[in-house]
Amino acid sequence: MKIIMINQDATVPPYGYGGRSYFLFEEFNKIGHTTDLLKAKNSHLHRSQLIEPKRANITSLFTFKYKKSNSYLRIVNWFLFSILVIFRAMYMKVTGRVVDIVYYSSPSLVGAIAGLAMAKIFRVKFVFEFRDIWPLTLVSVGGFSETNIGIKFMRKIEKLVVSKADLVVSTLPGGRVYLEESGFKFKDYYHSPNGVNTSELSLALAREQKEIYFDKKKLNITYAGSLGKANAIDKLMPGIIKLRHRQDLQFHIIGDGTEKRKFEDLVNENDNIIFYGHLDKFSTIKSLADSDVALIAWHDLDIYRFGVSANKLFEYMALGLPIINIYSGDYDYVSKYQCGVTLECSKHLDFVDGIIELSDVTTRQEAGQSGQARVLESHTYDVIAANLIKKLDDILDKID
Repeated sequence: MKIIMINQDATVPPYGYGGRSYFLFEEFNKIGHTTDLLKAKNSHLHRSQLIEPKRANITSLFTFKYKKSNSYLRIVNWFLFSILVIFRAMYMKVTGRVVDIVYYSSPSLVGAIAGLAMAKIFRVKFVFEFRDIWPLTLVSVGGFSETNIGIKFMRKIEKLVVSKADLVVSTLPGGRVYLEESGFKFKDYYHSPNGVNTSELSLALAREQKEIYFDKKKLNITYAGSLGKANAIDKLMPGIIKLRHRQDLQFHIIGDGTEKRKFEDLVNENDNIIFYGHLDKFSTIKSLADSDVALIAWHDLDIYRFGVSANKLFEYMALGLPIINIYSGDYDYVSKYQCGVTLECSKHLDFVDGIIELSDVTTRQEAGQSGQARVLESHTYDVIAANLIKKLDDILDKID
């Protein structure tokens, strides 16, 4: 099988940390399916201080440099990237390139039109994958109005590519429900979860250098993630303040963002919390591995009725970490895999209950082992890729 994967925001080590599209690209090729990855040369996810290495079967199309996700250049790049994808498709066609499947991965919906156009140029199957529900996420989390002209434009694109795709893939466990509730017509659907790359974890754990040292006489509870309004760390702060006199607990906050100073001021009387700022991914993984409990929190948003599929959730499980999950949506992996404690967002003041439950060593070990076993069973990228290839084989066998 010959596959063209398109993801504008895909990152490639060491210019960026490998993400889903890159890991699938690697695994597809390992299995024996010739796969190309088309990506943007620049995005806010790239480590722009490094020179991007040239890799066989990876093409980085020119885009403008920008740093912040809300930069106007990000929108300009959506259209620029899409135009260049179409030109790339025409070049590949005239040079005799053979393609079986064009696989486009969101979040940018503008580029999905280019992916569909490429499939039409080659007269092959088109797969559309959505990981975040755009533009609904921009409305629910970003505060945009549903009447915004940009939102309406993306909604029309979404409806079009879903209806034209030979297969719609989603990392969200409730992806099919979303499509059905939206009234979209689609030919076929497949749920392909996010997961972990075990090689990447092994490289991180093999590092000798440690950025954080834990006092093993205490229960070390760690949060890792951006400290911005889109993340729900504010759900954790009242509980942390409530526990400020507990010297047997130590909270570790790894990450940076617009709300960091606010949170530092909020808990300045706490002796048992440390803010570390941004650490690179490998340092974060190495630090988390020595922690006792991982914290993760979500806003109480209606969009989460379709579930979430954050990579870090599966990384915590792969590391054998029990999890305190502040979450009010559906399809709760922590409860499903019995790998920690899930507390309703409305009850975030009482997440001390979760700490009490996980203060027992045996309970933590059992939760960590349960999550780790489930991840190795169905959430490593070699397994995810193998299952996805079976589905891609199915759509190739279908006669339009």
